[in-house]
Amino acid sequence: MKLTKRLLVVLLALTLVLALPALAMAKTSSDPIEAPAGNQAVFSVQAGDRTVDFTWDEISGKGAYASFTNSYAAKVNGEQTTQEWTGVKLADLLAAAEKQMGVSFAADYKISAIAADGFVSVFTVADVKDAANNFMVAGEPCSNYDDEKTYPDSYARILKTAETSNLANIRCVTGIKVLDAAGKELDFSGGGKAKIQGGDVANSVFYIAVKETADSPYKFYYYTRADLNAYDDRYDFKYVDHSVPKTVTGRGASLANLIADISDAKITGDMIVQYAESDGYHADAATAIEDSAYKDKVAWLTSTHVTSGGDTAAAVQTMVCLTSWTKYDNPDENNQDSTEWEDADLNSGYLRAYRQRDDANSAVIKTLMGVVISPSGDVFTGKDGYTLTAKSTNGQPMRIIEPSTGIAYASQKVTGLVPGMQYAVKAPAITGATVSGPASLVITAGDGTDTKAEFTYKENTWLTVADTAYSLSAFEALPTFTQTPTVDEVSAHGTPYGYYNAMYYRYTGVWLNDLITGDAVLKAADGTTVNVAAADTEKYFIVSGYTASKSSTNVSEGKRYTYALAQPQVIIPGEGTLVGEAEAGAEGNKKVGVAMDKLQAIQGDPVLYFTDLGNYAWAKDAIYDLMDKGVVKGVGGTSYGPAQNIKRGDFMLMLVRAYDLKAEFSENFKDVAAGSYYYDAIGIAKAAGIAQGDGASFHPEAPITRQEAMALLYRTLNITDHDMSSYSVALNTFTDVDKVADWAVEPISALVGAKIIQGSNDQLNPLGNMTRAEMAVALDKALLNLK
Repeated sequence: MKLTKRLLVVLLALTLVLALPALAMAKTSSDPIEAPAGNQAVFSVQAGDRTVDFTWDEISGKGAYASFTNSYAAKVNGEQTTQEWTGVKLADLLAAAEKQMGVSFAADYKISAIAADGFVSVFTVADVKDAANNFMVAGEPCSNYDDEKTYPDSYARILKTAETSNLANIRCVTGIKVLDAAGKELDFSGGGKAKIQGGDVANSVFYIAVKETADSPYKFYYYTRADLNAYDDRYDFKYVDHSVPKTVTGRGASLANLIADISDAKITGDMIVQYAESDGYHADAATAIEDSAYKDKVAWLTSTHVTSGGDTAAAVQTMVCLTSWTKYDNPDENNQDSTEWEDADLNSGYLRAYRQRDDANSAVIKTLMGVVISPSGDVFTGKDGYTLTAKSTNGQPMRIIEPSTGIAYASQKVTGLVPGMQYAVKAPAITGATVSGPASLVITAGDGTDTKAEFTYKENTWLTVADTAYSLSAFEALPTFTQTPTVDEVSAHGTPYGYYNAMYYRYTGVWLNDLITGDAVLKAADGTTVNVAAADTEKYFIVSGYTASKSSTNVSEGKRYTYALAQPQVIIPGEGTLVGEAEAGAEGNKKVGVAMDKLQAIQGDPVLYFTDLGNYAWAKDAIYDLMDKGVVKGVGGTSYGPAQNIKRGDFMLMLVRAYDLKAEFSENFKDVAAGSYYYDAIGIAKAAGIAQGDGASFHPEAPITRQEAMALLYRTLNITDHDMSSYSVALNTFTDVDKVADWAVEPISALVGAKIIQGSNDQLNPLGNMTRAEMAVALDKALLNLK
């Protein structure tokens, strides 16, 4: 067939068009490789024989790690520029790997990037954890940039801020390897129990702190209950406990085995072990090792040694115990052999160490938190740690109950730590309350106990009075909460005396007549009741707890033990026999009369108290003082509303009540409704020249500002025979004095000089609204200070 030239051109064009799709589908060496599935592992952190993998979703910011976007240096077509990348922080992946491996990588450990193309780059753990470097792992498929090779398993890259070198953008990365400071592989040999610095701090129950030399920093090792239990070591310890010989089998982890498995610290046999208890009791820092009953050399844990007196002492074999089994040489009704494994430290929340020593005081290390190992044996002082406190959800301080003794503390100082170390503080168990919020906090131990660890609790009802439910902390916050016998009563009787019952007691609580105004009915938890006539309510005392001493009631308060009751007790102090110490054991002497154990509710006509003042301790006394004077009444029920802004009409009513103002008036402001509860008060204040408003209106429902309230109080004081001009002071010490209105300068100046107001953080806040708590404090100060 003969084709024309024109037809040939058309056929050629058609051929080219048909070929284009095939050309477009061809993969070149510069095309990105295909993205993997979201759950495919694409990046790893390796250390020794341990590996933690991360998926495509995780390094793309779609998993558990926060997405991060930043600009990094790059070359595009040979030109230096910047590009914006999104991924996750390498520091977050490193921290996750540390937690899963149960280790903590030292700052000077080396990190080598593992790149599929063989590129090697080295940086340190400190570099990664330095936020200024912004190390990122970007989850974007890499290009196969090499014409002769492809890298089908490389989906990630590592980027770093402020770099123009190859470290700025490491391509084809599959992970990183962590090496020691010398660049060598980390050694995790030893049956899987080998330990390097760190561990799961948040869930740890025990620590070892190692100070290799006098000048070296501490290395910290943290152990969970599972870590210790994995050893399952068991030793028998025979000793004499208060003249009673017994054998305790401790089960847990041998301290010698724990130390032997530490792979990244140099610990020698002549280094000294100090035992860190919660109260630092056995710190013994100042005693030489030869003279100490409470310190050991590392070598002594497994071998005998000669004492300073020339005797040969057995290997100490210290056991960090989770559980124990007790067997008595001569069991009796008070000393029974164990029938099952028991918590080593009586459910105190701590561990206990046993040592091969004859005497219980040196054989048993109670409330153990950890051990400290050093060349000198004097680095653990038993003075450093944190202060544990608790509060209710309404802000009221709560007492902490020590599980092993039942003793209650306003706060508990824990001194079994080394300054600078991390420690997981567990929320203490408090009777009748549950933790609201985190049940544990990781703190950094302070030098001393300035570091605070505070937990918040939601309390159950402890006692119902009429229709008001009181928690224990709310009951103990009542203004009539007191102690009997009081310190003054003890002093008045001279020599020691108390309510005899083995120890001398002082009871804390509230008298029944401060809760109920008439007849009362006491109802116990078992349903039984006691009727109390109005005339007898002054004899009954509702007990929330007590303090006790082993010798006398007139020991200092700080040396008495305090106990809290899970349920209220009702006592009748007048029925107890008050005895002197010499007569304490005399026949017929008895403890205070008890009307009811486990009180549940009190029925009757209640005395009003406010239950919403937990966060307002600074205003509570003023509020109750004004309530007793009939000035304030609250906002309904048992609520005072301390945070509420006080209205202009209410403030005027408080002033009139407080100063018993009287005045005849025939007119009032046009916006003050006749018959309103503040109508007469505002009318009196207008007639007296106190309330001026804007001329025609007073705006009684509007919140009153602080400078308006001060002006009204100032005018009230002036017309009640107080010369306020004599109190005026300069206000230039307040940083917001320029916000004070001209008409308020003199009132505020005088009230500051009279110490009625003092401002906050060097500010007067004149334009801020006054709260009901602030009103009570200012008004109460004026009534008390300016007679």
